[in-house]
Amino acid sequence: MELRRPSRRSTSVKHTTLENMPTNENSLQGDLIQILKLVSIDFFQIKIILLYLKLVVVITLLLELTQTYLFLQKFEILFLIQYGPSYIVTLFFLLSAFTVPYTTQLITKTFDHIKYWDVENVDPKVVKRIRKEAHRVNLFFVLYLILPATSSILHVIPDPDDVSMFYYFMIIENYFPIGGKFLSWCFRCNFLMICLIMLTPYTQLLYCCKCWKFQTLLLQSALERIEYDFKGNDDLIIVPEVQSEVKRKLISCVKLYINLQTGCLSMVKRIKYLILIYATVGCWLIISLIFFRIYFQEICSGKYPRSIAAVSSTLIMAICGIYTGQDLEDSSSRIFDLLKTLSWYRWNEENRKIYLMFTIVCQKPLRIEFSENMIVGYSLGAEVARTVYSMVSILMQIKYFGN
Repeated sequence: MELRRPSRRSTSVKHTTLENMPTNENSLQGDLIQILKLVSIDFFQIKIILLYLKLVVVITLLLELTQTYLFLQKFEILFLIQYGPSYIVTLFFLLSAFTVPYTTQLITKTFDHIKYWDVENVDPKVVKRIRKEAHRVNLFFVLYLILPATSSILHVIPDPDDVSMFYYFMIIENYFPIGGKFLSWCFRCNFLMICLIMLTPYTQLLYCCKCWKFQTLLLQSALERIEYDFKGNDDLIIVPEVQSEVKRKLISCVKLYINLQTGCLSMVKRIKYLILIYATVGCWLIISLIFFRIYFQEICSGKYPRSIAAVSSTLIMAICGIYTGQDLEDSSSRIFDLLKTLSWYRWNEENRKIYLMFTIVCQKPLRIEFSENMIVGYSLGAEVARTVYSMVSILMQIKYFGN
């Protein structure tokens, strides 16, 4: 049977990039999660904010050192349990304030040096899906900000038991009898900003993971459409012009994935120890809050709006960080699964070599890995929960035998 060469029309491919989609509805231009980027990244590039950060860090560091010195002078277990949460919260704030400017610059440089949106042959339905998910992320973040804002406002309102919960108010009351109220209000007025700074590491992680996930979705669509123009035509696939087109699309997908992998691995390599420190301090904070709740129930009684707003805002963002890390890993894993569905056995030898290289590169999915066995995902959440449960069990046994 004579094999006919395909016409120009049959082998031509419509080069649809994300920059020149035919309508605005199917285009992805600029940053899709702009609200999240504005609050977690752009905000901390303002010079006045950076100056404020430095000033607050110096003052808070002096207070933390003072609290440490007084702790060592009066080394009592109940005293440490009583003021332990405020001490660890301050430590977490100092860690956030020190690292946020660095991570902000790192994220900005990483995303500025990589062309993420230059993807060809993408299904418009995938573009719409990405836009909808980006809108949901923006909406969730705007609604979520109500919780930490409410918690901050509730903590700004003075309470008689603040001296028993926050060591700084006790220092102000004991060592500054004159002007103590003024200093107390100066401290309270910073609660909203302090809360935002402490949440920023989580929101920056959410921003990076979502941007990378969007890229994996685009890449999945591009892989699915590599053979779209000649699907179902076995004779057409062996034509040299078609093989050249497959090669061009395949190389484009390889370049995008390598860019993604390079950006992700480079960033994780620089901040993996910070993630480990954040996870450790977060465990300490949860454990100290549970200790405080068990031993000082009378102080906690009647302060449910405060407690619910503070705990829920912290837990929701921590769960979101764990979920987005796992979601990124799952989405990038599907790229390898899609590669196995391609008709690589009908390609020429050159395309098979590219395909083989691509499969080797894609075997390890994109993920936020800060040690050999610790990854930002469900496994990290399970490990934190297991650690907290073990510590609380030991505490309850000690309290039981102590009584």
